[in-house]
Amino acid sequence: MKTNKLLVFSTIALLIINVVLAYFLWNSKKVHPKRERGGERGDWMVKELNFDEQQKAEHKKIKDAHFATVKPIFDSITSARKNLYGLIKDTATNDSMIDQYTRIIGEQHAMMTRYTFDHFKKLRAICNPEQQQKLDTLVQKIVQDMGRRGAKQGKK
Repeated sequence: MKTNKLLVFSTIALLIINVVLAYFLWNSKKVHPKRERGGERGDWMVKELNFDEQQKAEHKKIKDAHFATVKPIFDSITSARKNLYGLIKDTATNDSMIDQYTRIIGEQHAMMTRYTFDHFKKLRAICNPEQQQKLDTLVQKIVQDMGRRGAKQGKK
């Protein structure tokens, strides 16, 4: 009788632990580690660099201009990829068409990389020397994370 009660209690306890763990795992994937829910893109950097009000206003202008510039590039890359991978079903696909789409995608990525580099240079210009050092470190972490993200996606 005692063994049955112990087994029932253990089973219920493990079930509760599993439900709580599943809840935390589910919710932890919904929030980007550097962007709070409801926050705007880039707000985490403002907090990390401890911008004053003038810097915040300048950061917003720089950020908004950057995203207005790169959004059409993202859209172009998405469109080129869609067209490229649409060729999979075509048995008569030739290498020149594939090369054309991959070239377009590569050129767009290069352009986006250049605009992003320029964006961070502009941000660095509004920072004081202490903030510049912190920004330099943050940018290196962002670049490393981008490389890891691509490697992780390839492993899936």
